[in-house]
Amino acid sequence: MFSIPQREVNAETTAPSRQRLHRADGAAVEVDMTRTQILYEGEPATLGVFIERPPEPARLRGTKHRARRWAEIVEGLPDGVLYARPSGRIVFANAHFLNFTGLRLRDVLRHGWLNAILPEDRGTCREAWKKSIETGERFDVEFRVSGREGPPHWYKGIGVPLRDEAGRILHWCVLLEDVEKHKRDEAALEVNEKRFRRLFEGHLVGLLIGSPERVLEVNDVFLRMIGQTRQDFDSGRITWLSIIPPEERELARRKFEEVLAGGECPPFELTFLSKDGRRVPVLLATMLLAREPEVRVMALMVDLAERSQVQQIKAERMKLEAVSMLAAGMAHNLNNLLTAIIGNASLLLDQHIAGNNARAYALVRDIISAGERAATLVSKLLASAGQAQLTPPATDIREAIGQEAERLETRLPANIRLHLDLPARLPAALISDEQLRQVVDGLVTNAVEAIGDREGGEIWLALRVEHIGAKAAAERFATEQLPPGDYCVLEVRDNGPGMDPATLVRIFDPFFTTKFMGRGLGLAAIAGIVRAARGAVRVRSMPGAGTVFLVFLPPAPEPEP
Repeated sequence: MFSIPQREVNAETTAPSRQRLHRADGAAVEVDMTRTQILYEGEPATLGVFIERPPEPARLRGTKHRARRWAEIVEGLPDGVLYARPSGRIVFANAHFLNFTGLRLRDVLRHGWLNAILPEDRGTCREAWKKSIETGERFDVEFRVSGREGPPHWYKGIGVPLRDEAGRILHWCVLLEDVEKHKRDEAALEVNEKRFRRLFEGHLVGLLIGSPERVLEVNDVFLRMIGQTRQDFDSGRITWLSIIPPEERELARRKFEEVLAGGECPPFELTFLSKDGRRVPVLLATMLLAREPEVRVMALMVDLAERSQVQQIKAERMKLEAVSMLAAGMAHNLNNLLTAIIGNASLLLDQHIAGNNARAYALVRDIISAGERAATLVSKLLASAGQAQLTPPATDIREAIGQEAERLETRLPANIRLHLDLPARLPAALISDEQLRQVVDGLVTNAVEAIGDREGGEIWLALRVEHIGAKAAAERFATEQLPPGDYCVLEVRDNGPGMDPATLVRIFDPFFTTKFMGRGLGLAAIAGIVRAARGAVRVRSMPGAGTVFLVFLPPAPEPEP
């Protein structure tokens, strides 16, 4: 280093820069170098000043290495990391946080990190962060963070203060964990739990949850099946084997072991003993719920006694329909004979006997009177067969069909779904409630039998009001002679195999059936009921395209104000 007269210096000095030089012995040395432009002996020159840097202490080198290592770890984390001063001012944000939110680091350093949070969650988070800064308490809040490219994600923010040996806060470290998947899993679990609770507390299926030794929980349906109370089970007096007949307990044990081995068991029939000694046959399906900390098995059961009773009632109803059809045929024949008897007797009385023979006159009058009484009986017989021309009562068809649909849904096979389309307001129809339910039951049953065992079966049941003009009444409903006007229309549609034209023209014929074990009276009886209500039935069907039944019913007159 040498000095130059001040008057000869004619430039500014650069800031020091670190340089690495090598000594003559090859050892490296770090220096700080400054450069200055000068005039030396009248010529421009550069003055270089080299100051050797003292060796860096080992402790300082270790600290820098740890800092670089910490930065590498933080940048590699799958969660967001923020570093803040004791005042809460952010001094660092890792790449995960910046990449997800799309914020720039300088914006986070200048304006903070709360702007990344959705407005509806920001206030709560700001208050919690402020409280933690003021009190030094742990920060622990869940909130939604706006994503740069996708939808917002739920994050769980956990902030802890880093203190020195005296307990003073040096910095805050905030870990932002992405809990979106956890939130979705929680929501799905909540939905499944609600579904299970609705099933458990429902009115259709009996449920029992038990371990190998005891019954843990039962629903009200199962209690009604066997006539027991919840207290009977809670007291521990009843085990699941104690309510099974002795001759079926070995079967129950085998099925229980099958569930433990495979996790579930195909449905099988079993009998339970009710409190009053009755035997209650059920169709039972079981599945394993848990092995730890205690084995828990759930059993779902359907009361077969109720199903048998429903089938018996249905069979009786079909018998009554057959009898009604037979009665209707007999009544019509008797009515024709009585018409001839009464007509001829009246003619005989008026033209040949009147005033001539009192005895003969009285006898003919008795014949006419007996014929009229027989005609009255025939009218009642026709009424019982659903074919009398009587004025039916008005029925709220929306309410009646809604109730009947609820009942039918409990009887549908597992492969068939029932869809309803019932408007909020509909006029009442001129048909009795009982006959309307019989029509709905018959048409839905026909659809179920048409679909059979095929998967994805669907039945649609809809109501509407349709206006029939004079031309449509003359062309489409000439047989029934429906007058023009508005009609309540019941539509029953299925996605079954449909019918060919030869079958379609005979479906309402008495005793015609496409089923080997059928009676062929269901649709014929439905047609008779609708005709008696001064309505009409129409059907559309094609092979492979399902079937649609349309039932037209006259609306009841509006009540007078």
